[in-house]
Amino acid sequence: MAMELFKSLADIDLQHIPYRGTAPAMTDVISGQITAMFANALTAKPQIVAGAVRALGVSGRKRSEALPNVPPIAEAGVPDYEATQWYGLVAPAGTPAEIVARLNAEATQALKTQEMAEKLATDGAEPVGSTPAQFAAHIKNELAKWANVASAAKIEPQ
Repeated sequence: MAMELFKSLADIDLQHIPYRGTAPAMTDVISGQITAMFANALTAKPQIVAGAVRALGVSGRKRSEALPNVPPIAEAGVPDYEATQWYGLVAPAGTPAEIVARLNAEATQALKTQEMAEKLATDGAEPVGSTPAQFAAHIKNELAKWANVASAAKIEPQ
């Protein structure tokens, strides 16, 4: 999906080659069987450091702490590009507001600790923390964005 978004915003045509995981795709990039892929920092960084692959850009809006010398794709010439993986804490619909507020406060506090920042950094992730309303808006925006990408690429839900 990240590549489909890139294709659309860069107005280029690339052939999509489906893989059953990042490792086989990375192996094929290293061996020259395919020319490019999007991979998370956890998978890509060891190969970048070893010189097996070259990082062309990160998919977030800003430089990644995991790969600080690699520009965001938007900065490198494809404006508005952003395709990040993210994690969130959700509760069942109808959970009382005071419980949601308490969960949010505890999670936000945990995200501010050095220990959590270090654990997330091993995955190339950076802690954010937001309000429940901000996170709900983020989910809504992401669903709309990726539905549009899938529709434009003629990718059917499975």
